[in-house]
Amino acid sequence: MNLYETNPNFFKLQNLEIPESNNDLPDILDQVKVGLNWLLKMQKDDGAVFHKVDSEPDFAYGFGPDEDPHSRKLSDPNNLSTIDAADFTAVIAHASRVFEPFDSTFSETCKAAALKSWEWVQNNPGIGQLDVYYTDSQTWQEETWAKAEIYMLTEDQSILGDLYVVSARKLYKIINVSFGDIFIFLNSLMLRHHFISKK
Repeated sequence: MNLYETNPNFFKLQNLEIPESNNDLPDILDQVKVGLNWLLKMQKDDGAVFHKVDSEPDFAYGFGPDEDPHSRKLSDPNNLSTIDAADFTAVIAHASRVFEPFDSTFSETCKAAALKSWEWVQNNPGIGQLDVYYTDSQTWQEETWAKAEIYMLTEDQSILGDLYVVSARKLYKIINVSFGDIFIFLNSLMLRHHFISKK
């Protein structure tokens, strides 16, 4: 979706020769929607988000999903984290904005789902991911990203708060700044640009 937003006019004319090429959506967003529809299925009724579906502990390294001989299943349904819910919130909120000009029904579905998970994140902050293949105790990056996307979706001033200050201070205190940290901070700056351009 970020790629589409860099040059929407180009992607609106692009033909990827997929079955959906003649519909009203740019082909790249048709491809994105497949993944989004799956992601929406990972949301629980209360806004929490399941961690993953895979064949753990049996992994078919080097094979495509259609060649994987192992059965896939929902990973521990009790392993619910702020990280997963915040990532979901950010992606689905972004989707609501991107798809709004083309499919208002899908956009509203995404908006409702994003707001539901955002509420869960606010009520359950700081819960890291304990998956042994993805252990992460730090949730601020994902929470910051979710906050930025929810603000761009709703423009609710109460959501914005001290987003820029918190992001900058976090990065300043981190000795080994990761790509993810930089990505979150740049998204915060993108939010600022979005806000200014709307004036």
